[in-house]
Amino acid sequence: MRYLLVHERKLLEGAQLPDRNLAALMLRLGRSRNVEQWRDLLHTLMDVARGPGHEELNRSLTAWLQYVARGDDSPARQLPPVNSLQELDMMIAEKPGIWAQHWRQEGRQEGRAEGQADLLLRQLQRRFGLVSEEIEQRVRTATTEQLGAWSLNFVDAATLGEVFQDGEDQHA
Repeated sequence: MRYLLVHERKLLEGAQLPDRNLAALMLRLGRSRNVEQWRDLLHTLMDVARGPGHEELNRSLTAWLQYVARGDDSPARQLPPVNSLQELDMMIAEKPGIWAQHWRQEGRQEGRAEGQADLLLRQLQRRFGLVSEEIEQRVRTATTEQLGAWSLNFVDAATLGEVFQDGEDQHA
């Protein structure tokens, strides 16, 4: 089975995504860390998912956005559930501070993960020489748990493959 890896950050930084494309809006919403920007994107999404025949899309997008916003240990998790994008927009308008707090926390977590990935890549390059694009992509898309395990493995690893041993098949 083949898969396609989508590098969200590069797509968004390239600014070549259409403004009213549903997938592009979802990527932007997932990456946005600003309440005002998030609400602007939400308003565009509401326009795209408006009208007869889009009720299920509206409900599905609302559920997804609540899931994204709540995340792990998020203050937004304390908010009551909503049934439509319009209700979600009203809730954000009423309590923007809770949403801003959530995004600050999430941004810090992402920053730590990126820093951890950068450090591991520098260490790998120093010990084993230039790392392949495949290894770099693997490290950059890893979970914080994987990065932590690989960083500990690095200390005793004699080969690049030993760094990525985690009980699964080696991909190095």
